[in-house]
Amino acid sequence: DEELLALAAGSELTQPEVLEAQARRLLETPRARAMVVAFHSQWLDLDRLEHTSKDPVLFPEFDEARRASMRAETERFVEHHVFDGDGTLGALLTSSTTFVDAELAPLYGTSATGSGLSLVELDPSQRAGLFTQASFLAGHAHPKIGSPVLRGVTLLESLLCHEPDPPPPGVDTSVTMGDGPNGDAKTTREVYEQHVSDSACQGCHVLIDPLGMPFESFDAVGRHRTPENGPPNDSTSPITD
Repeated sequence: DEELLALAAGSELTQPEVLEAQARRLLETPRARAMVVAFHSQWLDLDRLEHTSKDPVLFPEFDEARRASMRAETERFVEHHVFDGDGTLGALLTSSTTFVDAELAPLYGTSATGSGLSLVELDPSQRAGLFTQASFLAGHAHPKIGSPVLRGVTLLESLLCHEPDPPPPGVDTSVTMGDGPNGDAKTTREVYEQHVSDSACQGCHVLIDPLGMPFESFDAVGRHRTPENGPPNDSTSPITD
């Protein structure tokens, strides 16, 4: 706006106290909410939900309405915690409060009031912040099963600012589990553990997989799941620095 342009023209924005005052002023304007939400949408790559597909037999509820609700939840969550809450990264990463509508409530095992998004408290032993929301979990999963790799790579890049190398030429990156999540009686963890035992893969996967394995309590649409193929879900993981 004119005030900001005038300060920039006079080089006053190089003064830290002026810059901070202007940033705080602009954050009080309505446009700030839209811009902050847009930033987080890009950071979290929410657009990928539009191109995410799930097995219609296993997940018949995953449709356009469900995708839209997942995105709306995350955007409203960000806006609420940044502008109406304490505005900390800690809240974005750990809060167990979120917003659900009639589409999302069953997935989270809760209920929604009214026709839009309503604020709810989720089980803190199951959900904590942005990366346990359905938008992230469903958007970083395969059509039938979750993906420790897709989820781990995103955390490695988005939170730790480390971009792993691409897979070596000729390496088969497809995932085979049979006809469904229980197809060949293996857990997702057992299928992916071959990465760290394969010399061609372990260089990157010793960093990627430990970040993705803690999400093994969530299925391909982000639902907190019961034990997979018999044994309890093992979501523990050592982190290599």
